[in-house]
Amino acid sequence: MPLRGAGPLTVFVPTNKAVDRFRDGSVLYMLTDVSASCIFIFSLNYEALNASGFSGSSGRIFLGEQGAPLEVKDIIASNGIIHLIDGILIPPSIVPILPHRCDLHESTIIQVSFKSWILVRILHRVQNKLFSNWHTATHYCCKGFYGPDCKPCLGGFKHPCYDKGTCVDGIQGNGTCQCSHGFEGIACHICSDPKKHGDNCDEECRCVHGVCDNRPGSMGVCRRGSCLKGYTGDLCDKMATPCNSDGVFEHCHINAYCSYSGTNTICVCKPGYEGDGHSCTPINLCLKPSRGGCDSNAHCVSAGPGTVSCVCNEGWTGDGMACIEMNNCLLESRGGCHTNAECLSIGPGQIECICKKGFMGDGKVCDLVNPCLTNNGGCHDLVCEISKKLYLCCHHDPLTLLFVIHVLKPCLCQQDEDTFKYHVIPNEQIFPNDLSDGMLKSTLLGTSYHIMFHMNSDHQVLYLQCTFTLLAPMITAQGVLIKHFIHSISNIKSLLSKAVTSDLQDHSCCPGYYGHECFKCPGKTDNWCSNNGKCQDGVLGNGECLCNEGFHGTACETCQPGRYGRDCKSECHCVQGNGRCLDGIDGNGKCICYKGWKGVNCSAEAGGTSVCSCVAGYRGNGTYCKEINLCENNNGGCSIHAMCKYISPGERNCTCFFSYRGDGFNCAGSVSRVSISLAAPTPIEPWKNTSHITHLLRYHIVGCEELLLSDLKSIDRVVATSGHVLKFSVKEGVLYINDDAKIVASDQLAANGVIHYIDKILIPYDMKKKTSVPQSLNATAAANAYGYTKFSQLLQDTNLMTLVENSLFQPFTMFWPTDAAFNQLPEERKTWLYSPDHQDKLQAYLKAHMIRDFSVVAVNLPSSLFLRTMYGTSLSFNCDKNEIGGILIDNNNAKIIERHLRFDVGIAYGIDQFLEPPNLGARCDGFQQRTISGTTSECFMSPYILRYSPYSNYHNPFRSLSVYNRLKMGCSRQCNKTEWTFQCCKNHYGGSCQVCHGGLEAPCGLHGDCDDGTAGTGLCRCHNGFKGSACELCMRNHYGANCTACNCTVNGQCDDGIDGSGSCFCSEGWTGGLCETKLGNGSKPVCFPVCHSNAVCLPDNQCECQPPYVGEGVNCTAPDFCSESNGGCHQHADCTQAGINVTCTCQQGHSGDGTDCSPIDRCMMEQNGGCSDFASCIFKGPNERDCQCLPEYVGDGIQCLQKVVPPVDRCLDNNGGCDAQATCKDLHFHTNTAGVFHLRPPAGRYKMNFTTAEAACQAEGATLATFSQMSDAQQLGMHLCVAGWMDEKKVGYPIRFPSVKCGDNRVGIILYKEPVDLSTTYDAYCYRMRDVECVCQPMYVGNGDFCNGNLASVLATNALLDYSNTAVEGANLLNFMSTSSSFATLFVPHNDGFLSNETLSWRDMEYHISTNNSVHFFENMTHNFIIQSRLGYNLTILVPPISNSQRDTSKPHKLINKRKILDWNIPATNGILHIIEGPLKAPPQIVILGFIILLGGGIAYYLFKHKNDAFRFQYFKVNAHY
Repeated sequence: MPLRGAGPLTVFVPTNKAVDRFRDGSVLYMLTDVSASCIFIFSLNYEALNASGFSGSSGRIFLGEQGAPLEVKDIIASNGIIHLIDGILIPPSIVPILPHRCDLHESTIIQVSFKSWILVRILHRVQNKLFSNWHTATHYCCKGFYGPDCKPCLGGFKHPCYDKGTCVDGIQGNGTCQCSHGFEGIACHICSDPKKHGDNCDEECRCVHGVCDNRPGSMGVCRRGSCLKGYTGDLCDKMATPCNSDGVFEHCHINAYCSYSGTNTICVCKPGYEGDGHSCTPINLCLKPSRGGCDSNAHCVSAGPGTVSCVCNEGWTGDGMACIEMNNCLLESRGGCHTNAECLSIGPGQIECICKKGFMGDGKVCDLVNPCLTNNGGCHDLVCEISKKLYLCCHHDPLTLLFVIHVLKPCLCQQDEDTFKYHVIPNEQIFPNDLSDGMLKSTLLGTSYHIMFHMNSDHQVLYLQCTFTLLAPMITAQGVLIKHFIHSISNIKSLLSKAVTSDLQDHSCCPGYYGHECFKCPGKTDNWCSNNGKCQDGVLGNGECLCNEGFHGTACETCQPGRYGRDCKSECHCVQGNGRCLDGIDGNGKCICYKGWKGVNCSAEAGGTSVCSCVAGYRGNGTYCKEINLCENNNGGCSIHAMCKYISPGERNCTCFFSYRGDGFNCAGSVSRVSISLAAPTPIEPWKNTSHITHLLRYHIVGCEELLLSDLKSIDRVVATSGHVLKFSVKEGVLYINDDAKIVASDQLAANGVIHYIDKILIPYDMKKKTSVPQSLNATAAANAYGYTKFSQLLQDTNLMTLVENSLFQPFTMFWPTDAAFNQLPEERKTWLYSPDHQDKLQAYLKAHMIRDFSVVAVNLPSSLFLRTMYGTSLSFNCDKNEIGGILIDNNNAKIIERHLRFDVGIAYGIDQFLEPPNLGARCDGFQQRTISGTTSECFMSPYILRYSPYSNYHNPFRSLSVYNRLKMGCSRQCNKTEWTFQCCKNHYGGSCQVCHGGLEAPCGLHGDCDDGTAGTGLCRCHNGFKGSACELCMRNHYGANCTACNCTVNGQCDDGIDGSGSCFCSEGWTGGLCETKLGNGSKPVCFPVCHSNAVCLPDNQCECQPPYVGEGVNCTAPDFCSESNGGCHQHADCTQAGINVTCTCQQGHSGDGTDCSPIDRCMMEQNGGCSDFASCIFKGPNERDCQCLPEYVGDGIQCLQKVVPPVDRCLDNNGGCDAQATCKDLHFHTNTAGVFHLRPPAGRYKMNFTTAEAACQAEGATLATFSQMSDAQQLGMHLCVAGWMDEKKVGYPIRFPSVKCGDNRVGIILYKEPVDLSTTYDAYCYRMRDVECVCQPMYVGNGDFCNGNLASVLATNALLDYSNTAVEGANLLNFMSTSSSFATLFVPHNDGFLSNETLSWRDMEYHISTNNSVHFFENMTHNFIIQSRLGYNLTILVPPISNSQRDTSKPHKLINKRKILDWNIPATNGILHIIEGPLKAPPQIVILGFIILLGGGIAYYLFKHKNDAFRFQYFKVNAHY
């Protein structure tokens, strides 16, 4: 690098933090293994740029594609300038060098036989080559990388697991470390032996009086802050002898102690503090570069001076010193992603669910995309419709098709769907070489329907007794296609054989199967015995059909001889031997007479000579007759697209193939199969050369309905699939389109529609005036070009274009609301919607207009039923009943007004409304005035009005007063208050502001008023004449679009309903427009034959069926209403008909009256959709919802637990309140279950009812745990699959990991259904707030709250120490009180007992101390008890008498040399102390060696009395109350 050059240079240097974040080994790899071109410090030659030369959008400066922020700028050097950046700039050329992916690529050349090649070309339209280069790529991660994204292992890919273990790497690995012997931790970064260290964890720690830092590179020192009291240094081997408790004479800081070096003392800050001893400040290790040793992905919490608590960040796990990211995709629940979604880890603890290719949705819900809606699914036209129905053409899962293929006669396609499914083996690719003798495979029919393969002596594969030849396998993207030749259709039918039960313990057959091997009963599946009899099924059954009366046949498929009709109840009356009856289900009972006989019953002789001739159905000379099989020649006269089936001699049945339509003699295929030749006088060349040609073609197609010529004459306009309008008119009996093109031939039926021929090409618009929008524009540019500017702008404002540009989600189908749709939104709603606080809501709205991985043309939208949006909600599509060809979306909430708007990665449609996801609704929050009233007796001020007064609308105070005087009523103050309130927009209701019935296009059908508002119910109050949940129907005897009342008299029946004309159908004997005129002389007409019961007899012997019956009058039948427009029912309703009565029932997941069906919104129907009170309920589709916990809560949405605040070890703060010489252990913290523990009685599992469980917890000093306490315990790690009683009579258990056996794959607190029987027995979960345990260290005595050492340490003062250093007697006294074997009694005067400037001699001091081995407890000191002092003089105990009145209330009263003992029995390791009210004076002596000594501040009488701290002199004088 030319950093030493003349310059000028601009250098960007990464900060230490930035380099530290690259601990995965990338930097070391680039510096050592890669060439010098990978240097990551970026410099600019020949120019020195200061920070003002750069610009940032938000005031900050970011560099590189990674967006590294500029931290420190303009550091001047002699040859340039330096800037510090918080990141490492890696040139794009280096990124591929990092060794993370090691994919394996293979190429194989496959030779395909000629016959197989022909089949491949037919089915897949490949190019004409006999060799195929087959490429395969297998994804692998390089060594040291793991997971689908090939992330580096912990410790870096060069040294995974710090070379102390083995990383579970590879694309299937999870990055965990399997530690070598002697190591532990998530990164193998700790020695398993707590007393070892070193690279191999084989070196003894050097720590003496502390806790060893047992990390391999620690050098064997002690962990920071672990030194025992009195020790310091890296190895805790240095002693610091304490002087007094606060070092007041040395002026040491309160957080320092005196350290002695010979006769010199020095102030040293305590561990966890820093300074010179006279000033000590707490050390916050989190602010140090090392961050207290916490991992870079951990949160460092200062838990006290020099002490930290390392907690891994959310999404990371570990001990805080080393954290590894959590990958929720590796959990059994896969982070809640759908089974048909890819789970991608996008960060620690964060995932993204993306539906697999071929599925659409938000990843939590993924629906299958129907590939056959786009480009015929990639199928050839000869592939039968069943395969397209089953999505086999574009199947994305492995499968094997056992196709029986005849190119000219696709016989398999003639079979039913079950037969076809029986030829498909899903989820496997089976090649010919994979087949073996006895192989058993499940089919697409289910696991109970198997196929078994056998090998014969010629190594041919026998497939259920049928021999076939395996040709070269044809490899497709979907699976393996094997060609089979089977000689007859009967062989194909034999494939659909027995049902094998999947439950080996239950040897019964499914209904419709019989015998020990469960053979299939005669007939079709679920249509056993043709539904004309009962099969003797079951293991002991014989499979015989017991036919109902009149039926006959193996499957009861025909009538008994001599019976005819659908019910086989009618009997033939032909004379036997004289003729043949046309019997059977399709027969009519007519007699076909043999030669020589005639008559209705063939009972009369025809006369003449006797001649033998073959009867119908036979041929021959009469003496010899052979049955005629019509199907043997010319397909029996059936269409080439029909199957001829032999019925009986001379009879056959013609049935059109699947996907063909007709009577069998004439079968029409789909419209695309019909060859049409058009005369085209209008030039179409200009259209061919542009992208508008598709508009021209679609302008000739009308979707949604099959319109015959008679239908076209009754309408005036339709919408073509291009979106443009076609107008119809009739001139001189001829139908014209757009007053120009004439229909010259009509009503040619096809399988999927009808064809009309016209004499001219229809032109949708003047192409010269049409602006062409390039299809290469992106979504926002195209939306602008097409005029949808508002939606385009919102896509950019919400940053959704990054999602649109992601190839994983392409192609897209979008629905763009017009600018007018946005402009018509109420101002209040636009204010709410465009608020920066609601940008996430706006993004959700826009996602509800986008469908990923799917591009569909308009003609296929109505057949799509539901498409899943990127927000997760489902969009429905249906044809507009009011405009033929029109398409409504989202349950009629919007209409498509412009179609096929192409852009670079998809297709869009213009719609006239802004769609509303049900859980978001339409909010129109705003200011609202509220009137607040308060009672008063004053009515003279204008703000007062009368309450309950009929004149309260008048605000004249004088009139109000007069009324008040007259009516004696109270008054009310009226206050107006303006508030910002939650409000729904008009025609929206409920807490989620859902649109009222009828949808956005027509709320309440525009014929009613909705009960809207936040408190509304959404019910429609229909106008006069209308009814229905959306006011979409007319009441009885009302007709037309306005539901006008009918005028028919009681003698007529009105043609009512929305589509009715209001005309009157008169009863027998009445006539007239309103059926108001009686016929003739009043007698009813008589008709013969008699009219049908549902017909009336008219004059001139005419019968007419009553509406809506159809027929000639003698026979009247009810039309099949349900076959046309679903009987008027909603598209999401089931139509059933009984007679002429149609019943519409909304399908599952929808609610309504059947003519109007709305998706059931569980979020509205149930309390918060059954979600937790702390979760958001999000509507996803009919009867579907998603529960998402609110921030600060965790759970599956059904149960949301408040995030627990991790407890902090109380011992880290002031030693937990324990004495400084005590060891503190926070028992509550160390259980790691927030005080909750599982309790099981000695009798064993599940032996306690609620009462005994409650008592058992109390016996442990605990209570039954509450739900909140259980929640905290579960989050901290408690996982038990054991049911136990909880507070509030609940039963449950905590689960952290999903399991089928424990909680049905749920995570959280699994609760049993309430109420729980209190006598039922379970275990118990108890809660106890455990205390801090204080234990005095060795050489100290006390209860932990206080810990006293020897007498000298308890009584330590600087004066005493000075005395010990200056006088032999003082040294001896100090030595005596410090010796562990002294065992003396010390009487300490209270501070308040000293007179002003009073001093004590050393003799006075020794007079307070007993001789050696003389310990006297207060209880043992009786009246006149003598204690010998060190001075040699005796101390006398006096016990004054106590009166009877004081005996029960007074404390014991004892004196020592007439000084009252105030407190007593203060322990020390080598004696005991008693507090007395004043100092004792030693008896005088001739030679007095005087010295003045200050007993530094008395004894810790007050603290010992209250038992909340150790005994200390310095506190005593301040707190004493004596």
